[in-house]
Amino acid sequence: MRKFLTIILALTLVFSMSAVAFADNGDYDNGYDYENDYNGYEYENGYNGYEDENGYQDIEPISEEIETTAFVIPVPERVVVSAWQIELDGELVEGAQPYNIDGHNYFMLRDVAMMMNGTGSQFSVEFDAAANRVLVVTGEAYEPIGGELEAHEDRSATTVPSAQALYVDGERVDVLVYNIGGNNFFQIRGLADLLGFEVVSYDAEERIFVVETAPIVDENGDEEDEDEDADDEDDEDEDADDEDDEEDDEDEEDEA
Repeated sequence: MRKFLTIILALTLVFSMSAVAFADNGDYDNGYDYENDYNGYEYENGYNGYEDENGYQDIEPISEEIETTAFVIPVPERVVVSAWQIELDGELVEGAQPYNIDGHNYFMLRDVAMMMNGTGSQFSVEFDAAANRVLVVTGEAYEPIGGELEAHEDRSATTVPSAQALYVDGERVDVLVYNIGGNNFFQIRGLADLLGFEVVSYDAEERIFVVETAPIVDENGDEEDEDEDADDEDDEDEDADDEDDEEDDEDEEDEA
């Protein structure tokens, strides 16, 4: 009987020691380290759950912040002078010298501003040197600084991605822009989307972009009728002709 009790006591001690060791290690049969790891989240380091008297409940995964990639303008591989021209509202614009950059035509921003002046798509251009920004305001007249719509030597070797940010009506716009010879060049279609004119078609054989500007509106927001203006001009010309005829008649009477 004493021997049997001794065996029972020994087995009890063995099981007790195993349980202590098992608890110290924190290893359970389900493979999780419950002392330090709860399905991949540490309670002591900001576990995203709700704690009550029973511990953490309503497990929610910790959301990760989404990283945004800054707009990057690629370094051009091929830049050459382009022979493309712009036909604006039916008239061919002289003097603009675009460049073909990796298969796309880029025009100088100030050239485009100059050709749009006086139309419903006019816009002003200013350079903020302190902030290194190009500021464009739609609807404002452009003030020339010199050199617009003038032919110049080939400057393709100076082409680099522009480091100047573009702001249109106070909002930053990320578009492809290259600096050539100290001036910013943009794709004409990209500017059209931003500044209110339209590239309606192109003639690949003649290498011409056909561009139409927005109609001019008055102070009330109503479109001005160009036909009426043309009729008024015709009426003025007729009146002037009538006055000339009357003067000629008077001169003939005097001579008689």
